[in-house]
Amino acid sequence: MRYLSIDYGEKRSGLALTDSAGKGAFPRPVLAMAGKKEFVRVVAELAKTEKITALVLGLPLRLNGERGESAKRVIRAAGSLLRALALPVYLMPETLSSFAAEERLREAGLKGNRLRRALDGAAAVLILESFLNLPEERRASLLFSEDRDTEPARISHGRV
Repeated sequence: MRYLSIDYGEKRSGLALTDSAGKGAFPRPVLAMAGKKEFVRVVAELAKTEKITALVLGLPLRLNGERGESAKRVIRAAGSLLRALALPVYLMPETLSSFAAEERLREAGLKGNRLRRALDGAAAVLILESFLNLPEERRASLLFSEDRDTEPARISHGRV
């Protein structure tokens, strides 16, 4: 499978793709948010050109495992993508992925504007790596369903 990971944000969304074997995760250019319709259009175009077979959205949970406003925005985006693309959409629980990505980038020597430009893509890579490291049965449990995932719920944290 070829996955596209999305670290969904109000201003920017980080993107990452797996290689053709579906094993490694690599950042893509950050997507500047210009409204949900444009976001869905760009993701649909990328999914077609890159032959994406599934999407993985980072689901930002509060430290206590509950969904806040950011998680609700991700769930709404997941629903829009599911309806528009007819691809499987997975919600990968994540907490503080941007902080972990920033730490990783600082360790690699990035700072200032270079760090800020790379941050969203690096967070998407972390989300995708965490997803890929899960056993298949655990991945299956993260499959988004509008019937099930619109309810506010506690979810156990992922590895991000």
